Amino acid sequence: MRILLTNDDGVYAAGIRALAVALHGEHEVAIAAPSVQRSGASHSFTCSEFGLSAERVTLEGLEDVTAYAISGTPSDCAKLGMQLMGEWPDLVVSGINHGSNLGTDTLYSGTVGAAMEAAIYGVKAIAVSNYAFEPENFDMCIYGLERAMQLMEEHNELMLLNVNAPDGAREDCKGVKLTPLGFHKYPTEYDLMPNENGEEMFYSRRGIVYMSRENDDVDDRWLQKGYVSITPLQMSFTDENMLALLKKGWRE
Repeated sequence: MRILLTNDDGVYAAGIRALAVALHGEHEVAIAAPSVQRSGASHSFTCSEFGLSAERVTLEGLEDVTAYAISGTPSDCAKLGMQLMGEWPDLVVSGINHGSNLGTDTLYSGTVGAAMEAAIYGVKAIAVSNYAFEPENFDMCIYGLERAMQLMEEHNELMLLNVNAPDGAREDCKGVKLTPLGFHKYPTEYDLMPNENGEEMFYSRRGIVYMSRENDDVDDRWLQKGYVSITPLQMSFTDENMLALLKKGWRE
């Protein structure tokens, strides 16, 4: 299988390296990832009046894997990376992100944005994230990816999957759950503090406000219990139920 790897943590991140090591022996793998950290870039892209650079780089121990450091966003990397492969890939894998992309985070995530960009163009895509912001072991993430790839083989209509896994060895995985996205938000308050130059700056507060209960069947709650979560995503934001309701009795 021809697989393009991308991410939002940058071409030299440990997560994308773990993907390449796991996949390149069995598959034809190429890498196209941001030249710098682009976390939180969501599905943003570089407008046509601004050019993108794509520098060939060599990753230690992966000298036989074609890799590009691209100046744009994660979605830029997915789209340009597919072109740079010559023949488009069979699959785009985005990640492994340092930190989870659960629930509402899928709206902000550059990892998910890159995967969605590939799916827009008809290429199957999987976003993969590790629960830890400083991961030590990506093996459970690789296991989650393997299960997601298996799902795509069994269900050809699947285009876009979001995988989140705990940090750790696959033998410590409690199981794999197919889940809906949860819903959470971040504190609304900003703290006013001086930066290193003495300028007064507003900093968003850390923490998550969960809207789900502990035992709800949603991605973030299962991940907290040591399970891998896999969620099928779609690209349409249309509220179909509300649209049908509004159309009842509607007069143009």
